[in-house]
Amino acid sequence: MKQRANYIKQKEIKNLIKAKFEDMEAYIPQGWDSYLRRQYGNYMELPPAEKQKRYHGTDIPDPFTPCNHSEILYWKSKTVG
Repeated sequence: MKQRANYIKQKEIKNLIKAKFEDMEAYIPQGWDSYLRRQYGNYMELPPAEKQKRYHGTDIPDPFTPCNHSEILYWKSKTVG
């Protein structure tokens, strides 16, 4: 896999803009597009089918089976009461 340029330029995060996200509006860095293009290239276009990867080994995700991604988050157990 090609090494990505993982950095953010000051001008990309200096100003915030309001953007619609699903059913809400949130403030995001003005340079979001240039960061994503540097990080992922043409991120708005899917790769050809032969280059697409399944990361969980199945077409049907199972929310009760943990994945082995290095980015996995472990949440503290909370009780409702």
